[in-house]
Amino acid sequence: MARIKVVEAENAEGKVKAVYDQLQSVFGKVPGVMKALSPWPDVLELYATRVGMIVFSETLLPRSVKEMIAALVSKINSCDYCLTYHTG
Repeated sequence: MARIKVVEAENAEGKVKAVYDQLQSVFGKVPGVMKALSPWPDVLELYATRVGMIVFSETLLPRSVKEMIAALVSKINSCDYCLTYHTG
Protein backbone atom coordinates (compact mmCIF):
# COMPACT_ATOMS: atom_id res chain seq x y z
CA MET A 1 0.00 0.00 0.00
CA ALA A 2 1.39 3.38 -1.01
CA ARG A 3 2.06 5.85 1.77
CA ILE A 4 1.88 8.84 -0.55
CA LYS A 5 -1.28 9.29 -2.54
CA VAL A 6 0.11 10.35 -5.91
CA VAL A 7 -1.81 12.16 -8.61
CA GLU A 8 -2.01 10.01 -11.73
CA ALA A 9 -1.67 11.74 -15.11
CA GLU A 10 -5.33 11.26 -16.02
CA ASN A 11 -6.39 13.04 -12.80
CA ALA A 12 -3.84 15.86 -12.89
CA GLU A 13 -5.00 19.47 -12.81
CA GLY A 14 -3.37 22.89 -12.59
CA LYS A 15 0.37 22.98 -11.86
CA VAL A 16 0.57 19.20 -11.61
CA LYS A 17 -0.95 18.80 -15.08
CA ALA A 18 1.38 21.44 -16.53
CA VAL A 19 4.46 19.71 -15.10
CA TYR A 20 3.21 16.25 -16.10
CA ASP A 21 2.57 17.44 -19.67
CA GLN A 22 6.09 18.83 -19.88
CA LEU A 23 7.63 15.65 -18.47
CA GLN A 24 5.57 13.52 -20.84
CA SER A 25 6.81 15.52 -23.83
CA VAL A 26 10.46 15.24 -22.75
CA PHE A 27 10.66 11.72 -21.31
CA GLY A 28 7.62 10.02 -22.84
CA LYS A 29 6.35 9.33 -19.33
CA VAL A 30 6.06 10.87 -15.89
CA PRO A 31 8.89 9.46 -13.75
CA GLY A 32 7.80 7.90 -10.47
CA VAL A 33 9.90 10.30 -8.41
CA MET A 34 7.93 13.18 -9.92
CA LYS A 35 4.62 11.46 -9.19
CA ALA A 36 5.76 11.10 -5.58
CA LEU A 37 5.94 14.90 -5.36
CA SER A 38 2.51 15.45 -6.95
CA PRO A 39 0.65 16.01 -3.65
CA TRP A 40 2.77 19.17 -3.30
CA PRO A 41 2.42 21.03 -6.63
CA ASP A 42 4.84 23.84 -5.74
CA VAL A 43 7.56 21.37 -4.74
CA LEU A 44 6.92 19.31 -7.89
CA GLU A 45 7.23 22.40 -10.07
CA LEU A 46 10.46 23.54 -8.38
CA TYR A 47 12.03 20.07 -8.54
CA ALA A 48 11.12 19.62 -12.21
CA THR A 49 12.57 23.06 -12.98
CA ARG A 50 15.79 22.22 -11.13
CA VAL A 51 16.18 18.92 -12.95
CA GLY A 52 15.53 20.64 -16.26
CA MET A 53 18.14 23.29 -15.56
CA ILE A 54 20.77 20.71 -14.62
CA VAL A 55 20.11 18.12 -17.30
CA PHE A 56 19.00 20.17 -20.29
CA SER A 57 20.81 23.49 -19.96
CA GLU A 58 23.73 24.08 -22.30
CA THR A 59 26.97 23.61 -20.40
CA LEU A 60 30.43 22.29 -21.16
CA LEU A 61 29.10 18.81 -20.40
CA PRO A 62 26.73 17.20 -22.89
CA ARG A 63 23.61 15.51 -21.55
CA SER A 64 25.11 12.06 -22.13
CA VAL A 65 27.98 12.85 -19.74
CA LYS A 66 25.56 14.25 -17.16
CA GLU A 67 23.56 11.01 -17.37
CA MET A 68 26.74 8.94 -16.95
CA ILE A 69 27.61 10.95 -13.84
CA ALA A 70 24.08 10.48 -12.49
CA ALA A 71 24.33 6.73 -13.16
CA LEU A 72 27.68 6.52 -11.36
CA VAL A 73 26.35 8.44 -8.35
CA SER A 74 23.30 6.16 -8.32
CA LYS A 75 25.57 3.10 -8.30
CA ILE A 76 27.74 4.52 -5.51
CA ASN A 77 24.58 5.27 -3.51
CA SER A 78 23.22 1.76 -4.20
CA CYS A 79 20.01 3.26 -5.57
CA ASP A 80 18.67 0.65 -7.98
CA TYR A 81 15.68 2.84 -8.88
CA CYS A 82 17.92 5.75 -9.89
CA LEU A 83 20.42 3.51 -11.64
CA THR A 84 17.67 1.96 -13.75
CA TYR A 85 16.27 5.40 -14.55
CA HIS A 86 19.62 6.83 -15.65
CA THR A 87 20.71 3.83 -17.69
CA GLY A 88 17.48 3.44 -19.63
